[in-house]
Amino acid sequence: MRVIGILAALLLVVSLVAAPAGAAPVDPVDAAGKWLQAIVAAVKSGDVQGIEAAVAQYVQAVQRAVEEVRARKGSPPGLKVAAERVREVLQRHLKVLQGLLQRVPESARPAIEKAIEAASHGYEVATASLGKGVPQGKPSGPQGRPPGEKHGKGRR
Repeated sequence: MRVIGILAALLLVVSLVAAPAGAAPVDPVDAAGKWLQAIVAAVKSGDVQGIEAAVAQYVQAVQRAVEEVRARKGSPPGLKVAAERVREVLQRHLKVLQGLLQRVPESARPAIEKAIEAASHGYEVATASLGKGVPQGKPSGPQGRPPGEKHGKGRR
């Protein structure tokens, strides 16, 4: 099973990195979704190194998605569409990641918590870009804490 998880992660890396010349740039929201799939596959196979590698790529994709939302700040119609999409997708990702947090080996928990922090931050940025406060029914971070709060240190 571990080999399958590693192979799945490698195939995903190759498909994301080796785009044909002249191909459209990879959408960071779609890339984040694919990396989330790789995280899930690595968790299922118990591959801690695969989890860590997929999380690193997931975090980068989420950061690119947030950068795109911030880049559209001067364009209200484009901003609204981008921010709503990022917000909705990351809200779903947070639910998946929070479920995984309970299933991963202890050594992989910090990686999943890092993915949760990235998704929480992206969710907050997208929500703020829409001119909304983070809603009361917002996703919570690791172990029920608000997004961005880790180990009782409070918001950063």
